[in-house]
Amino acid sequence: IINILVYVVMMVGISMGHTMLPFYLSAHYFNAPTFEPYQIVSHMFTHSATDIFHIVFNMLLLVSFGSHLERLWGPKRYFIFYFACGIGALVLYNSIGIYEIYQLKNALMAEGYNIDVVNEYLWGENVTNLPVLTKNSQELFNAYSQMVFSSMAGASGAVFGLLAAFAVLFPNTELFLMFIPFPIKAKFLIGG
Repeated sequence: IINILVYVVMMVGISMGHTMLPFYLSAHYFNAPTFEPYQIVSHMFTHSATDIFHIVFNMLLLVSFGSHLERLWGPKRYFIFYFACGIGALVLYNSIGIYEIYQLKNALMAEGYNIDVVNEYLWGENVTNLPVLTKNSQELFNAYSQMVFSSMAGASGAVFGLLAAFAVLFPNTELFLMFIPFPIKAKFLIGG
């Protein structure tokens, strides 16, 4: 319900001109200047505004597999597991990205750039103090910019955690895929 409500609020907000809403609600790398603490939770309910299949697919999987786990564990334990999976996915997402941003910051500083000035430039706050970019520093700057503005959004991390739990608890349950006329065991389908 929360996923659908946030999606509707986002769509209404975007239609009213708040086009940056998905950017602010999705999760950014912890050491990026675009990170805010509330994103740890908000990213799990923020889905792509341009791709309806993102939320539809996530919610279909959530209802299909999550309902079995909720009946087995109860609502409280299920809720805790769902959030733990979503936060775990964020930690995995950040585990490599934090290091990459750290490396890019160091490389830019080695080229003679003040990282605070670079961040101000990226936000359009101070466009005059950035030194002339060489070919190497332009590539570093572009890579850093991509990392700073990249983000993670959606319930996918939490949903894939639920899928993994389903595969562990019910490995031999036979599942059918559309257009495939024979059953596939959960441990193979979800594992694949």
